[in-house]
Amino acid sequence: SDSLAGIVGIRYPGKEKQIILQRLNIEKTVAGTITFLVTSAVISATTFAVIGYDFPKIIGLTICISLTTTIIEFVSPYGTDNLTIPVFASSILAFCL
Repeated sequence: SDSLAGIVGIRYPGKEKQIILQRLNIEKTVAGTITFLVTSAVISATTFAVIGYDFPKIIGLTICISLTTTIIEFVSPYGTDNLTIPVFASSILAFCL
């Protein structure tokens, strides 16, 4: 998700959102953020379906993981999302499964 979001964000840099978090200036594109959300939802839903979860559980976990990881990716500065996203996604799975 992160790689594709980066590619789309560079290709379509139209609107950027900027946040300042503890003196760090974080710039993310709307297109990249939406791409991350959609891609993580597709990956999550496919994985849970292959594992064999029932449909309501697939939907619930997919929404929870996709939204959480997208928010974490949006506020994580300078590559720290490579650590924070797996930690949060693993925590959600450990709590929900």
